[in-house]
Amino acid sequence: MTNHPLRDRIVAYLEGHGPRRTSDISAAVRASKGATQYHLSALESASLVRSNIPPENRARSTPFYTLVRVSSDASA
Repeated sequence: MTNHPLRDRIVAYLEGHGPRRTSDISAAVRASKGATQYHLSALESASLVRSNIPPENRARSTPFYTLVRVSSDASA
């Protein structure tokens, strides 16, 4: 997974529940909203999650985060 327990919990939660807001995710993984936002940002930078709202517009809107689906058709 991600080599970080909180990031693993975030990924597992999104995998089971689909797109969610930061507050929903933080409550589900039992972490502060700030810690959750920090790790969501890291996961987004790693292209593991994405938001429906660009970072520059998040001050005015509440983003929903979802997992980025990776194709399982990897060539060997």
